[in-house]
Amino acid sequence: MLKIDWSKSKPTLSKKMNVFGSLLLFLSFTIQMFLYNSWDEKTKQFDQANRDFTEMTRTSLEYQNLYLGLKSQDSLTMHLYQPTFIKAAAEKYRMGKIISTNIELLGSVEEVKKFVDNTNELLAYIQHVTDLNTLYAFVQLADTKIPENRKLKAKWMDKMNTKKKTASFFFLALQILGSIMLVLGFRYQN
Repeated sequence: MLKIDWSKSKPTLSKKMNVFGSLLLFLSFTIQMFLYNSWDEKTKQFDQANRDFTEMTRTSLEYQNLYLGLKSQDSLTMHLYQPTFIKAAAEKYRMGKIISTNIELLGSVEEVKKFVDNTNELLAYIQHVTDLNTLYAFVQLADTKIPENRKLKAKWMDKMNTKKKTASFFFLALQILGSIMLVLGFRYQN
């Protein structure tokens, strides 16, 4: 059993405990600032991207409603604005798909290049969107070119949350251990 004699002054032990306690506190700070905060920021960005996708999809539906609303207008107004609204609906849907894609889940450089090529192909295809039928064909094509893998996204989010929990545990453990060492170091000073 370890017995601590609180009445004796031990300057060497005090210095060692102060140094190691300070190092543990610094390590704890580093874990919090660089690991935990970066993972927390990634999960916030992921959540924001999903909210942005929802917003873009909602805006796409609003453009579809504007397109449909022009059917009752005079033919000049209808012909001027309907093509713009239906193309805007397609573009908002494409942008939503792009925004909601987590590039970290695209494993390799080839997959990232394919993603960029697919988004550019969809951009060019928007010129062929002229009515609701071609818009729905575009949506199907966009869903094929930029698939949403909910299971993979959920797995990624679980992994990030596990990393954050683990980092916070180490942060707290190092804080406690470092603080105890500093207190003991001060206790053994002259």
